Amino acid sequence: MKKALLVVDLQEEYFENEDFFKNQFKLDMSNFHQKTFNSIDEYMNSVNKIIEKEYDLGTEIIYIQEVLPNKLFFRKFFGHSIEGTPGVELHHKLKKVNNVIFTKAFGDAFTNRKLKKYIKEKGIDEIFIIGCDSTKCAFYTAKGAIKNGIKVSMIIDGIFTFCPNDVEKAEGELEKLGVKYI
Repeated sequence: MKKALLVVDLQEEYFENEDFFKNQFKLDMSNFHQKTFNSIDEYMNSVNKIIEKEYDLGTEIIYIQEVLPNKLFFRKFFGHSIEGTPGVELHHKLKKVNNVIFTKAFGDAFTNRKLKKYIKEKGIDEIFIIGCDSTKCAFYTAKGAIKNGIKVSMIIDGIFTFCPNDVEKAEGELEKLGVKYI
């Protein structure tokens, strides 16, 4: 059984606002698999510990970046993850143990054929997911992995959401598909 850790969308522009972390959740998240982080540093330290641990265990580490074309439509209607902008880069506090980086233009990282080929060639049949967002891109990537016959676990200490109101629905849907929260 070969394992991989997918580090999803931990990019500069998503972690610019320290105030967001101080007031992250207005809801009680104790009934969910969602940890509240008080600062960007706290979150990045937690993520980096997971990366180091998995790397030391021999788990394949794969970084995923959301990159949208630098075209008027995407700049106007999305305004983030635009190719060629500094915000699209992996966060400067993120531990990078290799240069295995795949980009995606959609929520599900498995829409990238090169990623699917890489995972198949490496014989990876189980993935762990950390990153953002547990209700958006990390969520869709977990669903994409399941669709491709890969066992999935979300690591609670490394998963993050910008949409706390959607956590209950997302977690319920993933658990029905067999995704574990560890």
